[in-house]
This record gives sequence, structure tokens and C-alpha cells, in this order.
Amino acid sequence: MEFSQHNDKTALFENRKLFLRFNQRKIDQALKVFSEPVRTVFLTIPRLLHVNQKGLPGYVEGDPPCGIYNYTIDRQAQFSGERLFPDHVIRRAENLKPAIQSLMLVGSMGS
Repeated sequence: MEFSQHNDKTALFENRKLFLRFNQRKIDQALKVFSEPVRTVFLTIPRLLHVNQKGLPGYVEGDPPCGIYNYTIDRQAQFSGERLFPDHVIRRAENLKPAIQSLMLVGSMGS
């Protein structure tokens, strides 16, 4: 029994690692073929889903849950957001209540 659980955990860890590597390759490939405007929007969407800020697309009044679990804004997303919304400083909510467990691109690069 213990041997099987160890193998299951090892397989799960290995599969997750392979999936993340495959997923990153798909993202990298998409970013290479997208035009600059499409790339900018693609990189900004997760950031917009991570905040609920007045003046930005998707804003909902009040204090609704928003955010993506374990999402970290990288430099590309930061610069893309600044490019699309130069008059706004996009800030992470102080009391973040993530409502999104995962964000996926489905199909042939999201077509």
C-alpha cells in the first residue's frame, strides 16, 4: 500500500512538472506569433482578472471576490498593463479574496 502511494505521488509530481513545462512552451510560442497589440492584451488579461479597480474593464462596485490563486504579476504583465492603461496604476487589492482557481487558454492559442 505504501509503495503504491509513493508511486502515485511521484507520478502526480512528474505529470504536473511536465504539464507546466508544456504549458510554458505554448505560452512562449503564442507570444512569439502574436502581434504587439494582441500580445499586450494577452498579457494584461490575467492582471485585470486579479484586481477590481474602478476605471478598469470588469470593475464591479462593492467588495466582490477577485483575484487568481497563486498569481504573481511579472514584468511583462506590468508593462503591458501600463501600456494599455497609462492613466491608471493597477494595484493589487489589499484584502484579496481570490475567486479564480486557474486560468487556461484552450484550443489553438485560444481561437
